[in-house]
Amino acid sequence: MNGEISIGIKENGYLIAGLNACFTAFKILYVSTVFVEKEYRRRGIGTRLMDELERKAKELGANMKRLDTFDFQGREFYKSIGYEEVGFYKNGIDCFAESFFVKRLD
Repeated sequence: MNGEISIGIKENGYLIAGLNACFTAFKILYVSTVFVEKEYRRRGIGTRLMDELERKAKELGANMKRLDTFDFQGREFYKSIGYEEVGFYKNGIDCFAESFFVKRLD
């Protein structure tokens, strides 16, 4: 079963946080986009967003969530909610870095 999940949180009609994810045939939920507007960070909104995603992932039968991030602040957040950093790539010439995370759900 393949499918997409989109979750958004609004305040006063304005989207302040959201994510997109894709469920693969291998029972892995790949999180492609996560954002929380800067002025709403550190208020538990990101945690609520990721908790809802985990609930939906389990409903679909996912046994793992995977995400990649370019955001250095995000790295610590993902670790704090149970993700394991399984890889890191840095290209000093282009000032490019990416972290790779997984969270097992079974």
